[in-house]
Amino acid sequence: MPEAKILLISNDEVISRYLREKLIVNAGYSVFYETSAQAGLETFKENNIDITIAKVNRSDLNEAGLIRNLKKIDPYCIIIAFVEE
Repeated sequence: MPEAKILLISNDEVISRYLREKLIVNAGYSVFYETSAQAGLETFKENNIDITIAKVNRSDLNEAGLIRNLKKIDPYCIIIAFVEE
């Protein structure tokens, strides 16, 4: 079975480091990491990503646009979005 490709988009280094460790070390997935929506879209386009995990926050007004743009590229893509209060 091919290794799943996961894209992590977050500007929170603590959360990102934790998730990368769990996904790579413990689960063996291939993880791509970006700190901005724009960079995440480019990585998504170039790497046939299976699952995208994105941190949604108020300071990045393009997060809703990110989800719409990911769905334009692949209508069936899996997106897990989380927010910080």
